[in-house]
Amino acid sequence: MRNHIEAVTREYNIKYAADKPYIIHTSVGVYPFVCSATLEIGELLSHADILLYEEKKHKRSILKSDYE
Repeated sequence: MRNHIEAVTREYNIKYAADKPYIIHTSVGVYPFVCSATLEIGELLSHADILLYEEKKHKRSILKSDYE
């Protein structure tokens, strides 16, 4: 899923943002899990949020010239 979202974003930037001073970034927090009766959705979301913000921190350091 993450690879697909990144591919769509990259394609958009190439087609529509090449002449812009900015590019579009996406950040996704993906936390794998196995369904069970004792699963806590809040805990899963918390783990996914942590991963999301780690990815956001990494992407803030990327410049448009680095992305192309």
